[in-house]
Amino acid sequence: MRPGRSKDHGASSRRALAGAVAAVLLALAGVPAARAGFWGRDTLSSTWTDKPVKVDGDDQEWPESGSFEDGGMGIQAMNDASNLWLKATSSTREGRAQLIGLAKQDVAIWFYDADGKTRRWGLRVPFSRMAPPDEDELRYGPVVADASSGVRPEVMQVASVAGSTETFVSTAPFSGDMEFRLGFSGHRPVWEIRIPRSRLTRTAKDAYPFDFIITGKAAKLSAVPRAKPKEGAEGGRGGKSRPSEREPPGAPEPVDMIFSLRLAPDPATLR
Repeated sequence: MRPGRSKDHGASSRRALAGAVAAVLLALAGVPAARAGFWGRDTLSSTWTDKPVKVDGDDQEWPESGSFEDGGMGIQAMNDASNLWLKATSSTREGRAQLIGLAKQDVAIWFYDADGKTRRWGLRVPFSRMAPPDEDELRYGPVVADASSGVRPEVMQVASVAGSTETFVSTAPFSGDMEFRLGFSGHRPVWEIRIPRSRLTRTAKDAYPFDFIITGKAAKLSAVPRAKPKEGAEGGRGGKSRPSEREPPGAPEPVDMIFSLRLAPDPATLR
């Protein structure tokens, strides 16, 4: 006779807990933009520059390494003793549409107080309130020279309500002590921003937290024609036919990239 098994309630509880954890991880896998908020801030290390970065929307002078990339969106930083330069660009069609305003989503950068938890001020390009560019810019770059040179962020400031713990966000025109440019490197849009270091607040851990976020319901992008296959290739003459000659439209998702920025020290001080 086979001996009877005693009930192991601990094992059942462990299996239930493991199942719950697996379900949470599976859900997080479907929303990669939210994982930074769940696991903490990603570290973005700035690169020292001996000469000021020209804010012209062309990233040829930026180093090839040092960019933080997620889902095709890339963020990079350089600094000297007085200024911080930030660059944003994207290698995907959806990301490019977001950075030039075709997706009609607002793009913002938020900076924090010394506690690292309280948003204090930021920059926002309110694409949702602006006329979208020609969609050809998404495919081929600017259709007219300097087509995007007029785009400027608005400055957001968090202020307290008198006699209350509540806060509100006020907006003001872009300030003259900063620089911003949306340009193109080939057909890839490039954001370049210069911010005086005096505007930034360092935390006790010697970091400068900031968020790069893209919010709002995205405008639907149109489909684009597929490249015609070569002779004899699959889908070409003598090959299998393709089910469609157009790529399906993309659906840009919101972006929430949160960073702990580490500024580069002056190499002269390390000698």
